Formats: sequence, C-alpha cells, structure tokens
Amino acid sequence: MMWDMLFYSGRSWSVFSLGGGAFNSLRMEKGYRTWGAVFHTDYNPWEAGSGWAVKLEKRDFVGRNTLVGLA
Repeated sequence: MMWDMLFYSGRSWSVFSLGGGAFNSLRMEKGYRTWGAVFHTDYNPWEAGSGWAVKLEKRDFVGRNTLVGLA
C-alpha cells in the first residue's frame, strides 16, 4: 500500500522506480566492479581492473606495503 502511494504520487514529477537489475547494468556500463564477482581476496586491485582507485603516493594505509610490491 505504501509502495503504491509513493509510486503513483511521484508520477506528477516524472519519478519512476529503478530495480536492482537497472542499477547493475548501469554499474557495468560505468565499469564499476562488485565484491564477490570481480573483487575477491584472490585478486589485487590491478587484476580486478580497479588500480585507478589505489593512490600509492598517499599517506600510509593498511595494506600499502603489500600493494607497493604488486604495482
């Protein structure tokens, strides 16, 4: 009942629902990875295609010494 009320009242503002499938496809289009599918303890950030998010020149952080050897 609450869902119906929100769904129909949002129509006047062109609000629409997006499900998990839509978010997943948008994530894939953008190149974002997910834990368990691409991110896993068996892969480092570069193998998972997310090395761009690792800033080795930043201050010390947990795991930095390990990642420096992999870069």
